Amino acid sequence: MHHLSRTFVVFGLLIAAGLALALLLLHTERRSASMLLVHGVVYTVNDHQPLAEAVAIENGKIAAVGSSEELLARFSATEVIDLKGRPVYPGFIDAHAHLEGLGAALMNLSAGGIIGLRASSTARVEARDAEGAHISLLSGETLV
Repeated sequence: MHHLSRTFVVFGLLIAAGLALALLLLHTERRSASMLLVHGVVYTVNDHQPLAEAVAIENGKIAAVGSSEELLARFSATEVIDLKGRPVYPGFIDAHAHLEGLGAALMNLSAGGIIGLRASSTARVEARDAEGAHISLLSGETLV
């Protein structure tokens, strides 16, 4: 009976080792990614992992972040970019507007579309006259 118990234990251990090896091989199978960014400083905006070194991108979305070594082992990519320590910031879409200049431009009179001061003024006076409006001049006179 003792010999039979030992056989079952050994057999059970062999099955467990085989299952563990199969799970390990399945886990280490590399996923495909369209791009890997490695050897950088990745700001994740995740309180639990604020910085990473690499990013895997699949179908235009971030698939994973982690160390360069980890992601190079987990993913095969059609494009691998070595960032050489450069930073990666997520979520910025830059319309590239210089806000100070934009604000200053809104404070100024735009001369766009004016074909000439005399022609523009004459056209505006004629338009207002057609409406029957009284037009005040800068000198204080009123045209009827």
